[in-house]
Amino acid sequence: MKNRPYHALKTLAKRRDCISAGSRFALALFFVLLSVSSPSTAQPLPPPGDAVRQESGGEMLPPEKSAESLPDSAEAERIACFDRVWSEYQDDVWFYGENGQRVVPAINHEWLVIRLAEEAGGADGFSPAGSERRAPSFDGFNKQYAYYFSHYLHEASLAPAMAAYRLRCDMSKEAFNTLMTRLRQDPEVMYVHPSWKIRDKLYAPLERIDLTWKPAADMRERDALLQAVGAYADEDTAMSRQHQVSIAPCRKSVWQAANLLADDINVMQARPVLMPLVPPVGVRFDLALNGATPGTAIPFTFEIRFTERVKIESSTIANLNLKPGGIFRNLYDIHYDEPLSAIDVNRSPIRITGYIKIYATGEYSIPGIPVYYTDSDAPQSKVQLIKTSEIPVRIAAMIPEQQSGFELQAGDPDPLPAVEATGTGKAKAHSAYLIVTGVILIGLVSGLSFFFWRNRRLQVTKSENNTLGRYHDKILAAANAARQHPGFPEFSAIGNALKHYLAEFADLGPDQRGGSHISFYRRIESALPPESRTTAAALLADIDAIIARGTAAALPGDLPDRVVDLVETLQHHADNKGESPRKH
Repeated sequence: MKNRPYHALKTLAKRRDCISAGSRFALALFFVLLSVSSPSTAQPLPPPGDAVRQESGGEMLPPEKSAESLPDSAEAERIACFDRVWSEYQDDVWFYGENGQRVVPAINHEWLVIRLAEEAGGADGFSPAGSERRAPSFDGFNKQYAYYFSHYLHEASLAPAMAAYRLRCDMSKEAFNTLMTRLRQDPEVMYVHPSWKIRDKLYAPLERIDLTWKPAADMRERDALLQAVGAYADEDTAMSRQHQVSIAPCRKSVWQAANLLADDINVMQARPVLMPLVPPVGVRFDLALNGATPGTAIPFTFEIRFTERVKIESSTIANLNLKPGGIFRNLYDIHYDEPLSAIDVNRSPIRITGYIKIYATGEYSIPGIPVYYTDSDAPQSKVQLIKTSEIPVRIAAMIPEQQSGFELQAGDPDPLPAVEATGTGKAKAHSAYLIVTGVILIGLVSGLSFFFWRNRRLQVTKSENNTLGRYHDKILAAANAARQHPGFPEFSAIGNALKHYLAEFADLGPDQRGGSHISFYRRIESALPPESRTTAAALLADIDAIIARGTAAALPGDLPDRVVDLVETLQHHADNKGESPRKH
């Protein structure tokens, strides 16, 4: 834009013949002062709200935002992404697994999957295909949050900006809430979500999906579908039928995007990519027998597996303690196949075997064995602790066929001293009279007590039989449904009905009806008739195996009939007990 005072001065110069010399000097001085006070033509002032023309190419660009509004807007988007991802991973999580089966993972808060913001990327927290992005460094983050985590897993090849962190085992609820508040306010953290537990294994869902297209799907339909769900494929694998695609995490979670893709007619299979969460140290302690008789040798195995970056402290082996709880030192014996001083703690796995003998009857437990180690890649490199699970063991009282078969021997009792007969015949007769009178009175009291106890017990037994009758009818209905429609839901229903019936039959409380089939059978074994115990144990094992597989494949067809036969036998046994006093 031209300078107006300069243009006016030029116009007046053309008309100098019409103006006197004094007037020309005054006007020239006025316009010179006005020109000095005007903005320079080389530095134009951009009007607010209008577009600014760049000097190089003359391209029109939108006005830039202020230095304060731009960071505030980006931070608000990051916090909204953080809240949305955390909420989406709390409940109703599911996806299609192999062969189209629905997988419902359990939410696990022992591990947290943390996604850091990349230094270069899109506004929604990811870099589209073809753009340059730089993975963040976890060193500063680990130092800042070392107090909250014991160790972490980071696979740069799978997820360069994501890592899974294991929380400290002694973390309180208040410390966890403080950690989540800090992560939400940290501008380096894009989002956080818990890990998944699938079939007793932990996984971290990543931002990628394994995708298999149908042969009839063309590239135009594939690109439109990926764009609709907010996903993109790598350029080198975009043409193949089976490849991986990445998702924009702040638009849709990985399991939601995978479900939308799997439901499309052009997709054969779509499931999230999962990273197994295997801790750097794994410990295991097993007993070959969970029950025995006094003096029986029970073999045990103690194993420690660890990665190269882990160092096991020698005090773990030096202070190894397998003493059962609640027993005196002279009533058990522990033997190691190899001396503990010869164990090499620097090579994985560390395997210790031997046997333990317990000479006292009762129920005991081998306490959790502590294992101390240091992890060079952990957020804090101090000594850490992991423990094995507590193992129960039951020692039952049985008389051996040969006394020499046990190491614990009991001495023969001393003979009782002989009692000399003294007193007159009258005193003997008087004593006999008192004894007979006492026996008669005791008999009368015992008879009356038995009569009242029997009536009260019959009422209780009648109520218990009514409850058993209701569960008996439920089992018959479930068995008929399983015969007509043999499937996983029907077999699972008959298994649940059987466990409720057996728990009611054994008078178990509500807090004693869970656990595996082995622990559940131990609690009901003494209440079952001897002829039914083997059948009940086999049925409980088969039902647990069916539920663990979670599939309708290879279902035993005779299971409903076996369940009905067992229940009919137990019901007949319970009815007979209802007619006579019930024995415990």
